[in-house]
Amino acid sequence: MIKNENYIRKAQALIPSLYYVKETPVSCLEYGKKLCMLIRNKNLEAVCSERKERMFSAAKKTFWDSSRQVFTSGQTRQVSTSSQIWMILAEVIQGQEAAELLDRVSDCPILMVTPYMHHFYVQALLLSGELQKAMQHLKCYWGGMICAGADTFWELYNPENEEESPYGSACINSYCHAWSCTPAWLLREMYGPEVNTNET
Repeated sequence: MIKNENYIRKAQALIPSLYYVKETPVSCLEYGKKLCMLIRNKNLEAVCSERKERMFSAAKKTFWDSSRQVFTSGQTRQVSTSSQIWMILAEVIQGQEAAELLDRVSDCPILMVTPYMHHFYVQALLLSGELQKAMQHLKCYWGGMICAGADTFWELYNPENEEESPYGSACINSYCHAWSCTPAWLLREMYGPEVNTNET
């Protein structure tokens, strides 16, 4: 019983990470492998590892554009910052290569306009070892909302057009949005759980 409780506690520790790997099956397989290690199921662990490697290979073969040095999406081979982010979070590309990839799409015309997506961008910067850029972006984007008068974080914020809305009118946007309040989590990812909130 004690062993099972230990496994449960260790598995629960993975849940915050799992929460942020939506729509990235490769990442799900990686965390599935870690869960299998915790419960000592070597057969299923091997299955997860093998399928993850197959998906890594397929992702690089199918989506990587060697001429533009970016990941693409769809029949039109669309390039967006979001596509690069998902691949970095899935660890299909890592380290300095990931940092350089994000630099290459820094002027992408397809803009990220939600804190939801900007959260993953900051997380991708962290995984790429770009702590300073991550903090700068966090301050610029969420700080921009505060400078625009926000006292809670919005569902959508486009610094170039504060009236933008996916619903046809900004008055329908949410101006106190749960998906948008992740800086508190990101700061702990950057500096650990002992963040001194009194420091300025």
